[in-house]
Amino acid sequence: DRGAFAAAWFKLLAELYGVSRTLIEQRELRRQARNRRITIGITGAVIVSLGTALAVSLVFRQQAVESAQIAQQQRDVALKAADAERQAREAETKALDEQRRARAEAEASRDEAERQEAIAKREAVAARRETAERLAVQAVEQLAGRPERALSLAADAIRAYRSHGDPLVPAALGAAMKATLAFAGGVPVLPQADTGWRLQVSENLLWAAQADRDGNLRLGEAGSSRPQSLGMPALPAGWSWTPERDVKLGFGPRHLVAMRQARRAADDARRVHVIAWPLLAGARRPLPQSLGDF
Repeated sequence: DRGAFAAAWFKLLAELYGVSRTLIEQRELRRQARNRRITIGITGAVIVSLGTALAVSLVFRQQAVESAQIAQQQRDVALKAADAERQAREAETKALDEQRRARAEAEASRDEAERQEAIAKREAVAARRETAERLAVQAVEQLAGRPERALSLAADAIRAYRSHGDPLVPAALGAAMKATLAFAGGVPVLPQADTGWRLQVSENLLWAAQADRDGNLRLGEAGSSRPQSLGMPALPAGWSWTPERDVKLGFGPRHLVAMRQARRAADDARRVHVIAWPLLAGARRPLPQSLGDF
């Protein structure tokens, strides 16, 4: 900016270039107008750029704020999910503890119930044994005057423990044997040829059977002096009765049952045969019936 010397400057340039002063002034004005336009354009471009940058920055800032909000919401959701999961684990742990405690209490209750049941069973067995022994004593006391009453009491004493599968009560069995002898007039239940015969008496004390190690069997009514000899059924070829095994006897409601072991000489195979004879009163000789083998 030449200020107060602008007129002198234009005059000097006009004289130097040999043109009019007006032309120089017009050119200067055009140059200044062009410079102003350039300055305005640059300033406008800068302003537009800055505005655009500001707008973009504001957009990005808004997006960043929104992203931060979304991230915060996601963190809140994650924290809530973690808290819910923790509470679920605590509830599951508590439920497991309750279940274990309930199971332990149930097992303790079951053990206590089993213990009480075992005690009750022992007490019941002891009570039945005491009853059987008491009846046996009463049966022995009735032997002299009322043998039939003694026999009934002895049978009740045996039924007192046998009906429940309790262990043998020797006093009851001894009373039954004594009562049977007394009821039979003092004669043996069955006459024994020697001490090698084993005796088995039915529960109702009406039948008796004997067996020796050779497999000979006799059956008769209790007190009978003439028992019947029982025959064993024939074995298949190659089989023979095992002599070192005793014959096992037992009475059912209507049969005498015997179990005896047999062996096959070819391969030393062994089987137990089960044979039954019907209980027939009188002189008829019962025939053996095979019930199978195992």
